[in-house]
Amino acid sequence: MGYTIKQKIDICLKAEAFPNMTQADLALWAAEQYGSQKAPSQTTISRILSSKNDLIASKETDFQLVRRRKQSNPLLRRILTEWITQAIWENIPITTPIIQSTSNAIWNRLPKLEKDGNGIFNHKWCNHFLKRLNINLTGSPQDIASNPGQYKLNKVWKLDEKVELKQYLCDLIAQDNYSPQDIFVLDEFQLFYSLPLDQIFDVSSVDKGLKQSSSSTENSLTIMLGCNIDGSEKLSPLIVGKYDRFDVSKSSHSSLKTATISVSQHNLMNRLTEAYQLFYKSNTNKWITSSMFQNYLLTLDHKLGNRKILLLLDDSSSHRIINLKFENIKLCYLKNNTNHTSPYNSLYNGVKFDYLPMNFGIIEEFKILYRLQQYLEMINRQRLNSKAEASPDIDLSNYKAVALQGMEVLSENDYHIPLIKVIEWIKRSWDSLTCEKIFLSWKKTHLLPLNKSWPSNDPAMVLKADSIIAPLISSTASYNANKSYDKLNEIMGYLNVVIPWEIDELLGLVNEMGKVTLSYVSIEEIIGSCLSE
Repeated sequence: MGYTIKQKIDICLKAEAFPNMTQADLALWAAEQYGSQKAPSQTTISRILSSKNDLIASKETDFQLVRRRKQSNPLLRRILTEWITQAIWENIPITTPIIQSTSNAIWNRLPKLEKDGNGIFNHKWCNHFLKRLNINLTGSPQDIASNPGQYKLNKVWKLDEKVELKQYLCDLIAQDNYSPQDIFVLDEFQLFYSLPLDQIFDVSSVDKGLKQSSSSTENSLTIMLGCNIDGSEKLSPLIVGKYDRFDVSKSSHSSLKTATISVSQHNLMNRLTEAYQLFYKSNTNKWITSSMFQNYLLTLDHKLGNRKILLLLDDSSSHRIINLKFENIKLCYLKNNTNHTSPYNSLYNGVKFDYLPMNFGIIEEFKILYRLQQYLEMINRQRLNSKAEASPDIDLSNYKAVALQGMEVLSENDYHIPLIKVIEWIKRSWDSLTCEKIFLSWKKTHLLPLNKSWPSNDPAMVLKADSIIAPLISSTASYNANKSYDKLNEIMGYLNVVIPWEIDELLGLVNEMGKVTLSYVSIEEIIGSCLSE
């Protein structure tokens, strides 16, 4: 008898929790745990582990299945799920005739190889599809009654509700006994990772927020980051690019260096996740889809075990998921006041648009650390081109550049960076972001009483919270919040360019602030967010 999806998830989580266990050990553990007459073969365990990322992201409705039945029109189902999710959040009625006509419209736009059947979808198909989605935006009556203030799960807190939001967060902490290490924030942004560091090349579309040409958007990614209040835990980054395969031969990890072109895309992504502890996804628009985000949260939820966390996020299109009920994660939505056509998300007449800690210094610090690596790489390339001595490997914590005269100006092509190196820089930047910087960003939002007694009803939790927060208050008192900024500003001067960037221009690129937040997403746009090149 085969193992259920839930049992396979448990095997994967066991392997993660105890990395020294061999596949033979896992087989013996599974046989004992589930009362099997004989241990599963090593091939079975290997096959389960190779599908770890997909298994851990499984929905609870699939837990009792031994294997998922292959469905017709898988791409259409993905696109339709995304469309229905956005429509429900916009309070657009979803009826069987609407699902039928939308499904047909999607089917007619799909590539020929992605089509099954004749494009006609009957009532039974539509009803079964809706049932499988397991839609739950508001929560059950019991969920609402147990929520402080009796708010629905999809309550979105607006800017003028900050006083009520602060009280709600304190009530949640008191009710569910969260510690500062159990409260997280999450947000995403764009990164033009191969941006020329010389403005002699055309960068106006990126800098001024103009519509991007295909060449300028070629080298951009969407990156999602998340962390808790004291910075002790950073969630695995989610990166979305345009291509589902790319050259990994320049990776610093041996498991990726040896990957050949014959390695499947699925296997390659598993290796990438194992090597860097991040997730890479792809679609033509480089958007984080709601399905992608739901799977990310399901993976996190399954890995938490019995630990409960609170996650703050905005209501941008990427975060609008079809089921808000999780076993271990509580979502708190804040109003996102950006949109796709006017992506100004930082300052307007000196007033912040939202209260997410990510926008109070965390994302900017990440970009500083990334650009530091980019500048150091280009300085080395310039020295090599000019037959000067290059510097050793990049060390973000302690690097001193030396100005050299007469360096050869780099060409536009010199600024190209292999995607695998970009991924390594993203990982290094995220790992290098200090706990002090993260804590200060949380403090600036004034959402939580970080300078007062922790609002828990449990005296032990109050003491624990104080032991977490007090050292950070002490260390941030003498912390130089501008250290990375000043270091980047200095190093920018060592690259010989025709037209240099000003540091604030570089960190404030308008098109890096844009978010996918439309009042209504068209079928064409959603198809683009589900297709890969």
